[in-house]
Amino acid sequence: MLNFMEETHLNKKTRTNSDLKKKQILDGVKRKLELTNSQRQAERDDSVQSNTYTEEEINTVMLEKVPIVKGKRYGFGRLFDEGSTSTAPRHTAKLL
Repeated sequence: MLNFMEETHLNKKTRTNSDLKKKQILDGVKRKLELTNSQRQAERDDSVQSNTYTEEEINTVMLEKVPIVKGKRYGFGRLFDEGSTSTAPRHTAKLL
């Protein structure tokens, strides 16, 4: 979901996101993931640091941060069912 939102709302020529609301959402998701990673590292006393997240973890944070506007997830149009709690898109082919 994160990569999808980044790529679909990116100006292809300038490689920037000109939509301030989407940029704020993406920044909020990235901050939440960084915070989660910091908490994991504090709980574990490993010398090996991992910055990888599962797709499910990223999608869960996206669902927390992306608001529902008029029954749809902001920035995703009709990709997801209105009442669905699943992180799987309704039309997977549109993501490819």
